Amino acid sequence: LVRVDMGASVTVIGESAFASCSSLESVEFPQSLRNIEQFAFQRTGLMDVVLPYGTSVIEFYAFAYCSQLQSVTLPETLTKIGEYAFSETALQQVKIPDCILELGTAAFDTVKYVEYGDTMMMWCSDIWRSGDFVFAEEATVKCSDGECYADYTSHMTCTPLGIQEN
Repeated sequence: LVRVDMGASVTVIGESAFASCSSLESVEFPQSLRNIEQFAFQRTGLMDVVLPYGTSVIEFYAFAYCSQLQSVTLPETLTKIGEYAFSETALQQVKIPDCILELGTAAFDTVKYVEYGDTMMMWCSDIWRSGDFVFAEEATVKCSDGECYADYTSHMTCTPLGIQEN
């Protein structure tokens, strides 16, 4: 199985649906897609992922251990990315949609450059969770509405003006 073109009526990709399909390199996601459940594409050969507008949830470990995965496009409708969702991939950068409400621990543990569309008032507390990071520890975050760069090798906190180092 190298390529999958999903039917137009698919709204949920179930738990472990394509897990360990190591030859799977490409998936055409339907516009009807809303949720990707846990482990759905874990350990596949996907190289890039483009999720359609309307997708709202990516559960934990959904794309974990996809060692060839270098690019992901997340829609503005996405509200949740679960723990370790894109863990242990080849991803180095990601743009997080403004509407995100939940980012799980180590969701993007290899990502070193993050773009986010707002000043992280609600969001940046999720970057540091009990000593675990959402992104690689040396990640740099840039907010589109200001110079909001941060080096996460040390603990950071949010303020109304952006991020401050403790």
